[in-house]
Order: sequence, then C-alpha cells, then structure tokens
Amino acid sequence: MAPPLVGLLTLAWNAVSCYSYVMTLTQNAAYFRATGVTPEIAAYFAAVPAWYVVAWTIGVWGGLVAAELQSILARRTCSDWRSATGCAQVRSEPCRRSPGWLTAAL
Repeated sequence: MAPPLVGLLTLAWNAVSCYSYVMTLTQNAAYFRATGVTPEIAAYFAAVPAWYVVAWTIGVWGGLVAAELQSILARRTCSDWRSATGCAQVRSEPCRRSPGWLTAAL
C-alpha cells in the first residue's frame, strides 16, 4: 500500500509544479495576483534566457514522467514480490522491494 501512495503523492506534487509552470509561462495575471507575484517578479520571469526555460521545461515535465514511472514500477514490483514470496494472501504484509527491484522491473 505504501509505494502506490508515495507514487500518488509524488505525482500530485509534480502536477502542481506543471500547473505553476504553465501559469508562469503564459503570464496568467490572475495566477500572479493569487500567488503574490509583483510586477517586478513577473518582468523577471518574462526576461529569463531561453536556455533557462528549456532546462526548466525538462525538469518540470521530466519530474511528472518520473513520478508516473515510479508509481507504475512500484505497483509492478510489489505484485511480483508478493507473488514470489507467497504474501499475496496476507493483506497486512507491507510491500518491500527486493535489492534487484529495478532490474527485475525492466
């Protein structure tokens, strides 16, 4: 139960980051007012160099993709581990990853 919960929390966190990214790049005035962004800060965001926007884009959307992959791999790994150890019948058994969880998932 814990790994899917962590994956969902990570996904929600990164979804909020993606929302903030879109609102900042579109310079949404209502969003800026709601978050307390001053005109000076808005001007700073409008003047950032292109390389910064590219790095920011990769970081924000890469984080969202990584969170989704984490959620998928955690569910798959836990189900593989439970079936291999016979813990599928014991619902109170916590899901723990084996040391080679990443290579087994790929």
